[in-house]
Amino acid sequence: MDRLTEERTFYHWDRLKNCIRWGVQGMMDPGEMGWYTRPEGDKGMVSGGGFYMSSNAVSSSNYGPCLTRILIQPGTLLYTDSKARKALGFRPSNRQKVYIGQIIPFAHNYRKDSSVGEWWVTHHHDVVTTLKVHGDIGAGVKTHIQWNRALKQIETLEKLVYYDLDDNFLNGLRGGGHDNSRANAFRNSIGYLKSFWSLLTYRDVFSFIRACLVRPDDPWQEIGDLHHFGGYHNTLLKKAKEALGEPGSLHIAKSSVWGDGGNCDTWAESVRDEILPQLFVDIIGPPGHESKKSFRDYPAHVGHKDVKVHSTKTQFDAMSANPYFMVEGAEAADDFPGLEKDRSGKKRDWLVDMWYPDVSHAQKALDGTKVPQDLASKIEGRTDWNSLVRWGDLGPYFEGGEARTLTRELMGALVLDWAKSICGKPLYSRSRSSSTTGVAGPLGIDAIHPLGDADKRISRMFGLLGALDSKFTDKVSYLAYTPIGDIGLRMTPARYTQLLQKTAELVNQFKRDMFERMMKWVMTQGSEAKWENAYNDMPSFYKMTEVLNFFHPKSRGTYKLPSTKDEWSRDLLDLIHQRDWVKFMDAIAEWSAAHGGSGVHKSWVAQANACACVLRRMESYSLP
Repeated sequence: MDRLTEERTFYHWDRLKNCIRWGVQGMMDPGEMGWYTRPEGDKGMVSGGGFYMSSNAVSSSNYGPCLTRILIQPGTLLYTDSKARKALGFRPSNRQKVYIGQIIPFAHNYRKDSSVGEWWVTHHHDVVTTLKVHGDIGAGVKTHIQWNRALKQIETLEKLVYYDLDDNFLNGLRGGGHDNSRANAFRNSIGYLKSFWSLLTYRDVFSFIRACLVRPDDPWQEIGDLHHFGGYHNTLLKKAKEALGEPGSLHIAKSSVWGDGGNCDTWAESVRDEILPQLFVDIIGPPGHESKKSFRDYPAHVGHKDVKVHSTKTQFDAMSANPYFMVEGAEAADDFPGLEKDRSGKKRDWLVDMWYPDVSHAQKALDGTKVPQDLASKIEGRTDWNSLVRWGDLGPYFEGGEARTLTRELMGALVLDWAKSICGKPLYSRSRSSSTTGVAGPLGIDAIHPLGDADKRISRMFGLLGALDSKFTDKVSYLAYTPIGDIGLRMTPARYTQLLQKTAELVNQFKRDMFERMMKWVMTQGSEAKWENAYNDMPSFYKMTEVLNFFHPKSRGTYKLPSTKDEWSRDLLDLIHQRDWVKFMDAIAEWSAAHGGSGVHKSWVAQANACACVLRRMESYSLP
């Protein structure tokens, strides 16, 4: 055979997972080339199974978003049909050529076409055994990734991180005789990234942002209930891999519809008896907590006991419309400082008691057919329970067994009612009539509070898993994120859906940018990459705060928001930590006005509900 007399450059476009492997481990190992050259690999291939290359940089760009540049070194053997016929006495078939190429490391220029460039193939890993990542100097293969194209759809990134780059992939990375520091750095980086993304959904987005700004070196330490994070993170990793590998396998959603595609009564029972209780055990863990699988059997008040919740009158009306939790003891908040007045000069904010359902707060639960008649009769028979509204009055009634037993049964009945109500409904719809059925999933868990501990975390996980069960497309990914506290219970479902969609748009872009930064740093710096805590200078990190403009009257512009770590004052961060969202939004408005932006001094709850009122008045409004 003749030999190549000078270095030649060729190009190969492929899917992201393959490019990452080649770039990280710095070589194509024999096992991978063996997969390309297996007999089944001949199907549809012009010159037999093998690794294909083109002299034209764009001729194969439709095969994937990742470009690999292959440098074939001088001295490489060159196969030609004429040389093979002369040596063997016949022209080998493609399969015979592959067998020869598996033994003898040659390259074959099987097509010469000036219009699209030359096409080459090799069947031996030694021809492409020295791979170097983009930016390195020397012979081998260099990769270049079109990030905007590769990660345009968020489901591509989620499947790559949680399914493709799993432990089997990471543990299978090799360094061969080459420096393996880049492979080790990549393993560590992916582990960090997955844990960081779990933190993003473990609490609301603003609590996450605060943690990152206060402790950029270790934001986990600034998140409350950290002792449950391990269970949450491990559950997410396991469930995400299952769902993205086989959509619908979690039996939470199928084809972007709540349910498993079967009988809704059966599915609702599985949610009540298996899915929610098991999520609780997985997140709270360990096995010793299995006794906590049962539903809540005690009263639960929103916020601290004997403390009323600040609310606007409009917000009070929206909460009153919720089919599950109770809003009681409303009184005008005349002495609450800084409240705006309506046109009549009266202050329009209210202080209310918010109770999750139990036997003493079951009026809504007993309305209609939510609860079986025999259970309803037992609860209605105790009128002394139904009149109780103060936390301290409930103790004597829950010291015995009857109130606790009936409350537990009530929780199961309401969960069953909620699951039936969402079964068969779409997670996403442009239709106004069904635009809120997606968010009804996690909101139902929030409103019933059936498990007592970690319900908000479980509701976020339920929405997240529903999105993952539906391939985590851009349309359904909004179910994975909570922007601010428990705002979902204080808004109309339609308006809350829009808020979550805007949140997802901003958060997903941050996740894309973060993954791209990780890859570029690891690819170019190897074990020296120190990218993990370097998100403080990323514009998309701060851009997530723009979700606050959702509460800004559009006619008055938008807020100017802090866009660097130094601009986030300790006072602003403390207000997030205290979860005093009313004062936080007033402080944001003041900061915006002081820095040249629009400053609207109205509490955030008033803004949220003003938007909700407008939405209800616009009968012809079409949700996006």
